[in-house]
Amino acid sequence: MVIQRKSLLRVFELRESLQIFILEKKSPLAAHFSDKVWVTQLAYLWNIFNLLNELNLCLQGKMKTVFKLTDKVAAFKAKLELWGRRVNRGIFNMFQTLVGILGETEPKHSFSQLVHDHLSLILKEFVRYFPTTKDTRTGKGWIYDPFVNKSGEYSMSVQEEDQLLEIANDCGLKTAFETTTLPVFWNKVMAEYPEIATTALKSLLPFPTTYMCEEGFSAVTATKTKQRNKLDISNTLRASCLRLPADGTVSLQRNKLRVLIDLTF
Repeated sequence: MVIQRKSLLRVFELRESLQIFILEKKSPLAAHFSDKVWVTQLAYLWNIFNLLNELNLCLQGKMKTVFKLTDKVAAFKAKLELWGRRVNRGIFNMFQTLVGILGETEPKHSFSQLVHDHLSLILKEFVRYFPTTKDTRTGKGWIYDPFVNKSGEYSMSVQEEDQLLEIANDCGLKTAFETTTLPVFWNKVMAEYPEIATTALKSLLPFPTTYMCEEGFSAVTATKTKQRNKLDISNTLRASCLRLPADGTVSLQRNKLRVLIDLTF
C-alpha cells in the first residue's frame, strides 16, 4: 500500500513532465493528463490512498493491542460514512489535494457520485473484514480499563471477579495504569493477581508478539542479502530487534531483555 500511495503521489506531482515525455513518445496516454476529470480522479485517489496508508501505519507497533487497533478501524469506518454524506452535499475538504485541483469550481454530480460509490465500496470491504458482530472488545472492557467498576457484566470466574475488584480499589495500581501501556500494566499485576492477569495478557499479547516476529523477518531480509547468504546473523538480529542504545549499560540491556521475554512468554 505504501508503494502504491507513493506511486500515485509521484504521478500526480510529475503529471506535467510525464505528459511531455509521453507526448514525445507519441502515446495516446498523454491525452489523460490534459483531461481535468482524469486529473481530478487522480488527485482523489492520491488522497484516499494516503488516508488508508496513515491508518495502516497506525496499526503497527510493538505495544499496539487489539483494543487500540479495533478503535482505529472503527473510527475509520465511521469517517468513511461521514465522508460519503459530505460528498453528497458537495463537500470535499477532507481531501486536500482534490480541493486544490477543484478550486472554486463546483464538482459535477457524476464525479460526486463516483467518489461516493468508491467510499461506499471501501466501507463495505471494511465491514466484511471487520464486522461489528465480531467486535473483539465485547466483554473485555475490564482489560482496557479495570478501574471502571462493572461487576457482574463480564463473563469471568468468581476468583477473577474478586481479583478485579481488588485491582479496581488499589490506588497504587491505578497510578501505574495511568503511566504505562496495557501489556506492561498487566504484566506488573501478574505477581499479585496471576489468574486475571493471565487472562488479560492472552488477549493483549497476540498483536505485539506478532509484530515482533514480523520485525524479525524484516531484519533478516535486510541483513542476510544474496551477497551475505552465509552470514551468521544471530547477534546482528538480536541487536536489530532489541534496539538497545549505543551507550546503554549492562543493567539496562538486561532489564530490557527481561521485559521483552516477559511480554513474549
